[in-house]
Amino acid sequence: MFVIVHALSLIQFLFLCKFCLKSNICEYAKQFHLQLDGQTRETVTLSLGVAVFPENGSDSAAVLRAADDALYRAKRLGRGQVVVAG
Repeated sequence: MFVIVHALSLIQFLFLCKFCLKSNICEYAKQFHLQLDGQTRETVTLSLGVAVFPENGSDSAAVLRAADDALYRAKRLGRGQVVVAG
């Protein structure tokens, strides 16, 4: 498995995972804790929109749109949510 992280903005990031399972990504999100200067920040939450190629799109633009739509659905549900596209 490899992961590429790309900042889309100051608060949005794109994670590209090869050989990741949707269930693994959802489980990771539940365990996510931000560390800054070696201290865990418990007040930080992670909302995720998850999309998978080719299940959620036939090209990168379509998969990114599906992930973005899922992310905004997650944000509407409240903090710390994970929504899978589809």
